[in-house]
Amino acid sequence: MKGSFSRYMLRDRTSELYDYIQKQPFSGWAYSINWKYETLVKKLMAVDAPKHIFDLLKAKYEEWLEPAPPLPSQYEREQLILAFLARFPNTPPSLDDDQEEFTLNGFKYHIRRSYLPDPHRDRSIVGLPIITERDVEYWIEGGNHDLCRTNKEVRGWSCWVYMNRPGYMNSGRFPSITGTDVGVQWYRRR
Repeated sequence: MKGSFSRYMLRDRTSELYDYIQKQPFSGWAYSINWKYETLVKKLMAVDAPKHIFDLLKAKYEEWLEPAPPLPSQYEREQLILAFLARFPNTPPSLDDDQEEFTLNGFKYHIRRSYLPDPHRDRSIVGLPIITERDVEYWIEGGNHDLCRTNKEVRGWSCWVYMNRPGYMNSGRFPSITGTDVGVQWYRRR
C-alpha cells in the first residue's frame, strides 16, 4: 500500500526530493511521524527551499492522490488469462513449477504452471511417464495492493485454469472462456 504521504514520498531513495529532505534538520521527523502534504510544505517554507523542490513535492502528492486501478471486467480478465497462458513456452512437463511475476496496468500478477501426476493412471504399465502435457494446471492471481492508499481500494482476483480437451486434467469440469477450450475456476478476493 502507498501508506501515508510522507512515507510514500520518502520511499524513492534516488530522487532529488529525497536527497533535499535528508539534508534538512527535520528529516528524522518526516520518517517517524506521518506528516501530511501541508505540513511538509510548511517545513520546506521554513528552510527556504527552492521552487523546484516544491514542484517535485506537488508532483509526488498528485501521484499519491491518484486512485488505485479498478478491477478488470470479466471480459478483460478472460483476455488477460489467454495472454498469460501464451507467455509460457512449450517445454516438456516437469515436476518443477514454472512461475512468473510482473506488473501490468497497476495490478501485480503471479502466474504458476504446474504439472501434477494423475493418481488414476495405471502404474503397473512399464514405461508410462509420471506426468504428461495433459496433467497441467495454471494458477493466476492479481491485485492492486501496491497502488492503494486505503484498504477500501484494494481489489484482486484469482483463478485456476485447465484445458477442456479430452484426456486433460479436470477437462469439462469448469466453463470455458467463449470460443476457446480454456476452462476457468474463478475466485475473487475482493
